[in-house]
Amino acid sequence: MKRENPEIVVTHCLAHRVELSFKDAIKSSKLYDKTITLLLGLYYLYRRGPKQKKALKRAFSALNMTKILPTRVGGTRWMPHMLRAINVIIKGYRGFKAHLESASHENPKTEGLAKILTDVAVVTFMLNLKEIISPLNRLSLILQKQNLTLYNGHAQIKATTEVLKICKPKYSNRLIDGALTWGSVFETFRDGLDNIKLVIDALLSLPPTSVNNETTFSRTKLSKGKRRGHLKTDTLKDLIQVEIETANVEQFNPKLDDDCYQPRRRLQYR
Repeated sequence: MKRENPEIVVTHCLAHRVELSFKDAIKSSKLYDKTITLLLGLYYLYRRGPKQKKALKRAFSALNMTKILPTRVGGTRWMPHMLRAINVIIKGYRGFKAHLESASHENPKTEGLAKILTDVAVVTFMLNLKEIISPLNRLSLILQKQNLTLYNGHAQIKATTEVLKICKPKYSNRLIDGALTWGSVFETFRDGLDNIKLVIDALLSLPPTSVNNETTFSRTKLSKGKRRGHLKTDTLKDLIQVEIETANVEQFNPKLDDDCYQPRRRLQYR
């Protein structure tokens, strides 16, 4: 493709690069391996064992704690999944510990998980890992936004790098957090600066992430499942286009200009 179209600019999804960078930086840590073993072990222990799940709930009730179950580690949004799984273990630590220790006498698997969970080094590592993943998680979610520009992505990565250095995530920048967009800048300077506008427009055309492309497959699977297996191709195409092109529910504002949300037809009710 590059040979036939030399003007092509090749980019690598920034969200993927953050995930790969984190994995490369921490893959040699034995404590990290133990932490992953613990998180995965607890998730599958209670997911596949109704008996273990009931015993865990009884342990939480005895300690007057809110019942909580381990969550999955991994998936398409790996960093947010990791942070959520660690938060669950920290929040319900006493309940998990009580159940594993009581069940360890009759189940070798729970005995092994109990040893890892009560390992001071593993617990300390998990707490430190949470502090590291928190800013990376925010960065990952920002890099998955549809309206992200290459500049905003680069600025967010630089800001997160500084946050990790000083461990004080207190950064705010109007261009970085999206409060100021290039569209509003162009509206302010309508006359003149035509050459600069062309340059900025060219830069904005470079996609910083491919998350939107990949999530299209997930949206398709959610829209056309077993219960909607006979959905027509044109209908499915319209549903996916609405999901991709329109704003999120949180950002929807019916008071905006009517041109933004003009229905194709109006339904008459009697």
